[in-house]
Amino acid sequence: FTFAADLDSLAVGYCFEGPEYNETVEELADNIQCLEKAANDKNVDDWKYYSDDFHRIFYKHCNNDRLVTASSKVFAQMEFCSAIYEKDPKTQASIYREHKEIFREFKDGDCAGAKQLIRDHVRSDLKYALTTMADMTDEN
Repeated sequence: FTFAADLDSLAVGYCFEGPEYNETVEELADNIQCLEKAANDKNVDDWKYYSDDFHRIFYKHCNNDRLVTASSKVFAQMEFCSAIYEKDPKTQASIYREHKEIFREFKDGDCAGAKQLIRDHVRSDLKYALTTMADMTDEN
């Protein structure tokens, strides 16, 4: 999760400096609206899609194929736990707030702030994953 946080931070930085900054802002704004709608509709599948897509948007516009390749391998390994903990409404609400904060910093031109927030956000996913794994162990 720590490496994934660093990869996300790099993607944010490359997007901020790249030629597709405005497109990234527009896609993130649409994503936030879709994420909110999915949460309001209690549509877990759509919510998970848009939550993951929030991160994919940065990779789509970072213009760094090696970073994209590295991130896809790392995030594939994290999928098992996130598929479980992202079903919890309280966790969803926390992730949604974090996504909105990251978006706000990015849109407002605070690259360092957005990079730090996305690092913190992905690192908080580690806490959710550890709790999920502990709960699974307790059940067995």
